[in-house]
Amino acid sequence: MGRVGEVVPAPCGTWAAVVVGRMDEEGAKYTHDLWQVSLTDPTAEPVQITTGEKNDRSPRFRHDGALCFLSNRPQQEAEEGEPLTQIWCMVTPEAAPTCLTDEPLGVEAFCFADSADRLVWRASRLPGVPDDAQRATHQARGKSGTSAHHYRTMPVRFWDHWLGPAIPRLYAADGHGAHPTLLTPDAEVHSLLEAEFRVSPDGRWVAIAWQRPGVDRVPDGVLRVIDLNTGTDRILGDLPRINHEHIRFSPDSARIATARHQRMDGALGQAELVVVDLDSGEAHTVEANWTDWPEPIGWTADGRGLLLRMQINGRADVLQVNPDTGEVVPVLTQDGCHDGSTVSGNLLVGRHHALLQAPAPFVARLDAVTERRRMGDLACTPASLSGSATWSEITVEADDGAPIQAFIVTPPGPGPHPVLFWVHGGPISHFADWWHWRWNPLVFAAQGYAVVLPNPRGSRGFGPDFIEGIWNNEWGAACFQDLMRVADALETRADLDTDRMGAMGASFGGYMMNWFGGNTDRFGCLVSHAGIFDMSAFYGATDLPAYLRLQMAGDPYSDPAHHDRYSPHRFMGSWQTPTLVIHGEKDYRCPIGDGLSLFEALQLHGIPSELLVFPDENHWIQRPPNVIAWYDAIVDFLHRHI
Repeated sequence: MGRVGEVVPAPCGTWAAVVVGRMDEEGAKYTHDLWQVSLTDPTAEPVQITTGEKNDRSPRFRHDGALCFLSNRPQQEAEEGEPLTQIWCMVTPEAAPTCLTDEPLGVEAFCFADSADRLVWRASRLPGVPDDAQRATHQARGKSGTSAHHYRTMPVRFWDHWLGPAIPRLYAADGHGAHPTLLTPDAEVHSLLEAEFRVSPDGRWVAIAWQRPGVDRVPDGVLRVIDLNTGTDRILGDLPRINHEHIRFSPDSARIATARHQRMDGALGQAELVVVDLDSGEAHTVEANWTDWPEPIGWTADGRGLLLRMQINGRADVLQVNPDTGEVVPVLTQDGCHDGSTVSGNLLVGRHHALLQAPAPFVARLDAVTERRRMGDLACTPASLSGSATWSEITVEADDGAPIQAFIVTPPGPGPHPVLFWVHGGPISHFADWWHWRWNPLVFAAQGYAVVLPNPRGSRGFGPDFIEGIWNNEWGAACFQDLMRVADALETRADLDTDRMGAMGASFGGYMMNWFGGNTDRFGCLVSHAGIFDMSAFYGATDLPAYLRLQMAGDPYSDPAHHDRYSPHRFMGSWQTPTLVIHGEKDYRCPIGDGLSLFEALQLHGIPSELLVFPDENHWIQRPPNVIAWYDAIVDFLHRHI
């Protein structure tokens, strides 16, 4: 199936560029093409814009309507080595693309001003190396140089790679990439790591969620604003332990809306929606009764309203808020989830998907009764998907009376069906009425299993107090009890065979499988993907130990007993359930050491156990052959045990 990614509307408002991922000819990896979908003609078929075996992604429109994108296509036929990712431009969808940049290590991300001749991009450079020697030095280090990395402070690695030596920096130029200027000569390795940046519609300002070490050793994301006319820059709303996300300029370039969160000891707290005046630097908090963290999408054309994405009760809705009064009105609250949305004039354009519907681009008008229209089946959904499963929703009362939501995806037929009890990661995350490519319940429903997707304590979309239930080293407490209450409720259903019930989870869900192993024998088997087994060992090995310290309200050195009170390794003597352990060797978020330690403990205690390792994968399993192997191994394990 095609995988619909970004959906970006053209300035003319008549069409949008859509990224669609597909398997390459060998079926070994995914590559991406750009497609054109009509925003105005419901009968128009999508048209493919780019082809070939190179990755074309991150479409962005220049103010004159030209379509630009990132691609690793070669700049000339005789180019040596693997082509680097650069910014390419098509004046029209039918025109041949031309290259706008020649970054020696490639371009990582970019954006344009909506109504000015301004381009900003992020690219990495080797410190202390002249510009004309960057590429050769980088290639030489890869072939014959030392592989050593030398650090004096954390962090040292992120997700699936070691940090450095190249440092990400921001550059500004005109819309054709000419006359580039370095904006961030003071950048460190971590300063722009995963940092969001935006250029104002008038091309004057660049706003950055600038990363710097926090006083609690968790990275701060401060709001850094650079004036491209004068070259001056400043930090707005400079507070300790602060983080800014979802930066959006107002149409007149005078204000910035952003989600702001200030860390504290002992509680997670609630993110605020703030509007910052660029002239005065003052920040105004939009007061509203938020059920989740507000995620600004963009401003209405008149600048009087803000569109937000909000997780609410297992769905991703779009709301509009008045930034002055805090009045909130619904915009899109239909089935499924709406994400990747952009406001363009009176249109809201993005991606819609649901449990039984693969992602597709959508468009909705904001100046009329809001109705979402999905545009084309770029996923090429097979006919067999229709009727392959149904889903329902239940609510269970927790021990303290809190309502616990769970989705149940059920295969056709009367049942009773064997049950797969699936715990989500995070732990601050959730299951929703959405499509998920990596962990898709329809694969297991097609094998005859009813798949249960609970949202226990810590899940998003049910209010800040519900999330707090997982904070301060409470992983094995209320969350575990919530899951057991959902499992209890399943036993009353005639369509489910809970005597044949297995459980699985990844990341935090993998941790919970390991906690299940030593604390309940109600499941016929467990599948633990990228799970945490030994909390103390995990603390020093994960790529973000300082954040874990904040979440756990301590570290294993100052109070070992408290830190390990819900560590699964302490309950190994009670483990009885057959277990499949899965891990990617390049996983630095939940490193493979926990998976190996768990497998050794299971083997030592004589528990039926198996280990599935992917040496070339990280926290996620992504290469198509590996995805197939992942599903096959789990299905085979479930068949043999339940």
